[in-house]
Amino acid sequence: MEQEAVIGSLDDWYLYGLVITDIDLVKEFFTHTQNRLGEGLRSERLKDEEVRGAVREFFSLKEYWRFASKGKRLGKYCFSRAEYQIARIEYEKNWGITPSRFDKILVSLSSDFTTVTEVHEAEAIIEEKVGTFIEAYQKG
Repeated sequence: MEQEAVIGSLDDWYLYGLVITDIDLVKEFFTHTQNRLGEGLRSERLKDEEVRGAVREFFSLKEYWRFASKGKRLGKYCFSRAEYQIARIEYEKNWGITPSRFDKILVSLSSDFTTVTEVHEAEAIIEEKVGTFIEAYQKG
């Protein structure tokens, strides 16, 4: 169902390529939305233009994320010489807080925060995008 939503919503091939190869981002977005809806997604609702627009709006964060790392990162991967590692956000170590409920999404967006305020701002942006999708989805 997630693949159907991505294919049906993203007509920009560059963005499609960024998203379809980032399974964590796709799975996490739809896990959050389905948990809030209390049900699995219905195929017919994913064809609604407002729903498709909400999907596009969320996944466009992959291109225009204001908290994206300036370092050598691609999604959740950090590159150093010929090796790569999975990036982590050190919430407790850096700010004394528990990991974000959106941690996998934040890591997939290559997030690099300098303050706890930035973490909260990022969470609010994601929350708004999830809410927009749910609102559009429930109209039908």
